[in-house]
Amino acid sequence: MFESAKYHEKQDNYEIVKQYGFIKPSPEDRKIIKETFQKIGITIHGIGYDLIDIKTKQTVDNGSLGSIINDVYLYELKTTWRDDVASDFKGFTFGITENEILNSITLKDKFKIVLLNGKTGNISIRYFQDIQVDYSHTAYFFSIGNSNKKIISFKDLIII
Repeated sequence: MFESAKYHEKQDNYEIVKQYGFIKPSPEDRKIIKETFQKIGITIHGIGYDLIDIKTKQTVDNGSLGSIINDVYLYELKTTWRDDVASDFKGFTFGITENEILNSITLKDKFKIVLLNGKTGNISIRYFQDIQVDYSHTAYFFSIGNSNKKIISFKDLIII
């Protein structure tokens, strides 16, 4: 599943979500966003988000992100290119990283998941907390040989 997600990430995903007003932030954008959130006491964990909206990008570019920081949302993009996923995304399975979970905790309702069906171009925007309600189970991805990484319990983290 991880390899498939990475393959499609390099496909048209970012062009499709651009039609909905989302863009992939550059490394410099991410640095500015992280520093601006830090100024109001919110920690952004790693690169545990994929998208920002156009308004956020414009304020980053003109140096005024601090003036709208309370209105900034960060978005994690989850995609599928399967034919058997319903228009309401029933049947869609995806993985979630530790940084994405931690960003959900620190950002609360300022962190959302954008579900994208690349075949149809349909999207659905969900609050991360709704995953517990909408999805029947959670999967974890493990990497053999990374003994310095800790495993986090999904149920322990999602207390928002």
